[in-house]
Amino acid sequence: LYNCKDFGYEYYSRKEKSISIEDLSHIFIDFDEFEITVCLQNIRPGNYLLQKQDLSPEHGSILEAWQSMGTTPYPDAESIDYLERISVPLRQNEQICSTGSTIKIKQKLAVHEFLLIKITYQYFSE
Repeated sequence: LYNCKDFGYEYYSRKEKSISIEDLSHIFIDFDEFEITVCLQNIRPGNYLLQKQDLSPEHGSILEAWQSMGTTPYPDAESIDYLERISVPLRQNEQICSTGSTIKIKQKLAVHEFLLIKITYQYFSE
C-alpha cells in the first residue's frame, strides 16, 4: 500500500533546479492521511499472521534522517553509512482470526507512506 502524493502547482510552476529541500513542505497537492480497507474473500477460516513493513516519514525514511542531520549537500562517508544503518522499515506482526471466509484489514497511511503486508495462514482453531 502507498499513499502517493502528486506534485502541485508550486512544483510545476518553477524550474526543477530551483527547488530545494526546504520546498518539500509545499510542492505537493496535499498532505492528508489515506485510510484504506482491504477485504480478502474466499479464504480458509482460521488464524493468520500479518507481517508488516512500514516505511514512512516517522519510520525509516532516509530523507527525514538526512534533514535531522542538517541536509549537508555532500555528506561524508561516515554520515552516509549512518543514514543507511538507521533507514530501515519498522516491522510489526499482528495476528488476526477469520471465522468466516473473509478478512478485513483497515490501515491509515501517512503522506508518502509505504506499507507492505505479508499474510500467512497459520492454523484453524474452533
